[in-house]
Amino acid sequence: MPDPVIAPYVPSYVDQQPYVTPAEYKAAPNAVNTSTITPGRTQPVNDDALRTILLNASSWADTLCNQTLAATTEIKGGVYRVYHGAIRIPVPFQPVVQVNGYQYGQPSTLVPADSLANVQIDGNVVILPTPQLGPLYVELEYVAGFANTLLTADAAAADTTLAVTSTIGIFPGLRMRLCDPGKDENVVVLTVDSDTSVTLSAPLVADHSVGVNLTALPGAVKQAVILLATALIKGRSVSSVQMQGYQGTPTSKVTETIDGTEEVERAVSLLNNYGRVV
Repeated sequence: MPDPVIAPYVPSYVDQQPYVTPAEYKAAPNAVNTSTITPGRTQPVNDDALRTILLNASSWADTLCNQTLAATTEIKGGVYRVYHGAIRIPVPFQPVVQVNGYQYGQPSTLVPADSLANVQIDGNVVILPTPQLGPLYVELEYVAGFANTLLTADAAAADTTLAVTSTIGIFPGLRMRLCDPGKDENVVVLTVDSDTSVTLSAPLVADHSVGVNLTALPGAVKQAVILLATALIKGRSVSSVQMQGYQGTPTSKVTETIDGTEEVERAVSLLNNYGRVV
């Protein structure tokens, strides 16, 4: 049998981090006790359960928006017509924040573009200049979504370099926020030094520990994830035992289901402007 055809896919999804950290969630006015997510278990166990819930809530937000909100590397391939010396490629995910490169020709003999100087990003359409005529097969590599990462090393006040899990979606001039309850601060990226390091345009004001969220996600997205996490926590069945009978055994067991519907509705409202344009 011939070799299989592999989709041109860049697995940047493995770099994704939750959109809200446990510390952020605990500091939010959500009125949910996170110490009893798994009743009768230790606090570290409950903290692990909260991390999992926040990952699931972040994925739920992605599902509601029909796209991954965190920055990911994507590839769009297809045959496109040349019009007035350019190809216009509508891409499915937004916001488009960066074009990494593109190749054109035939799938078996693609020629990499030697320059991105005249490439334009117009909303969710990427415009590629080309001297070629006739329809062309193009593979476009781009980054879509909001940069979202975690610190992998402690950072002290006055530091200008941050070690992070990933720099996907981060570029010079990007305004980001260190979400550290009680010590939040806005920062501006000066340079992207590697896949896991950035330099800031000004020194940090406060100390920040490993695991703090460095993000460009809108506040509305973060609040939606907090609400979805609350709905997941509240959506469990809580059992209570009523008064004992005369023989010392429970007379009945009542199960109350708290569904978190209100939180989900509010989260959906907050995410309305971040859905994928189909």
